[in-house]
Amino acid sequence: MGFVRPIIYSLAAISVSFYYYTVMRYSNNIPIADDFDAVLDFMARFNESSSLSDKIALIFLQHNEHRIALTRLTVLANYWLFNNINFKTLIMIGNIGLIGILIVIFLSCNKRDSESNNKRNLLWFIPVVFILFEPQYFGAIFFAMGTIQNFYVLLFAFLSLYFLPREGTKYFVIAAVFAAMSTFTSGNGIMCFFAGMLALFLQKRYKLLIIWSSIILLNAFVYLHGYVQPADHPSMFRTLLNQPGTVAQYFIVLLGNIVYIPHIMDNFDSFSTILYLPMVMGSLLLLFFVYLTINKYYIKNTVIYSFIVFILLSEMLAAAGRSSLGVFNALTTRYIVMSVLLVIFSYIAFLEISADKIIRKYFYIILAAAVSFNIYAFYSNHDKIVMLHKSVKQKFFFFKDYNTGLTYPNEKKAATILRTSINRGYYRIPDIDFK
Repeated sequence: MGFVRPIIYSLAAISVSFYYYTVMRYSNNIPIADDFDAVLDFMARFNESSSLSDKIALIFLQHNEHRIALTRLTVLANYWLFNNINFKTLIMIGNIGLIGILIVIFLSCNKRDSESNNKRNLLWFIPVVFILFEPQYFGAIFFAMGTIQNFYVLLFAFLSLYFLPREGTKYFVIAAVFAAMSTFTSGNGIMCFFAGMLALFLQKRYKLLIIWSSIILLNAFVYLHGYVQPADHPSMFRTLLNQPGTVAQYFIVLLGNIVYIPHIMDNFDSFSTILYLPMVMGSLLLLFFVYLTINKYYIKNTVIYSFIVFILLSEMLAAAGRSSLGVFNALTTRYIVMSVLLVIFSYIAFLEISADKIIRKYFYIILAAAVSFNIYAFYSNHDKIVMLHKSVKQKFFFFKDYNTGLTYPNEKKAATILRTSINRGYYRIPDIDFK
């Protein structure tokens, strides 16, 4: 059996390497969708601002329902370092966040005491690598603003919840800082505070709970100051009151959309029986969380339990805000990372509540399933990734010749932003090939 571990570790390294090769190969130095507003237009407005207070206000300015300070700070750093904005670089920076997430998850696992402790812990953790580094959520992977926002809100939230249960004032302060960073990276980051409240309550650290609640109020005040409800986004409270069944269905599909199957689940006009697959998966994951709660898993591992709570709260928030778009919207690829993480945390919880003999019995079956899932995810999403890659380039090429075709709802606005960025030297048109 001595040769098995190196093979497994090598396969995991190949999987991660292939993921980042895919990111490099199929990302474009071309803005799409919200990149026009959140990156290029922000850069122009930032440089036009004369006062420091105006510049700071722009960094924290509302974008849709989010405050995306980290995205804007990353854009500024990219511009100041290289004297232009490169979307391919921003995409890679965003995807590096997955490495941070993987490290935090590993550090959060309760280690078993035994003579072969380290080797066994690492081996049993390997399925997480295959589940995490796959391209199902390519809608976020190849979108500069989206990958920074979606991956780093998770990284900061997990770092906060990792440090919060530790004894010591410094860890509490670190946790509060990361929670605030998560909040001002993406709107669902504020759910980190509520997951933290539960963690402190379960640990009976009531004095810190009061302080943590005060910090929540401060962050909420800053976040909501000057907040404007986006015109095309219905009120969450109204949706919850008027369509609770739709919200619940959307929530369950969100939890289970890891079993999204390209080509089969795309372009539905009405409810299809295939949607029962993510609904069943979501229901099973939710039931497992209930089982963990009943059996007080939060005592065994407060951190992983808090991670699960954060994911569930984030999905509830998304369901309240997006369910009016229809249940099929829950299969949008950029949302799948949440379901992937929920499966990962459920697997880790299974490891920690199971006897060694049970894990030894089923580990290689689980590993084979994780490897198969990874391979299938790359295979089944490859054509869609290639199509997205070529489509973005073709539309941009078409714009250069015919002044239309940009990947943005308002092409006239996007064209104005793009020309301004090019003329002022913020962005350079890349050489385009169609490979």
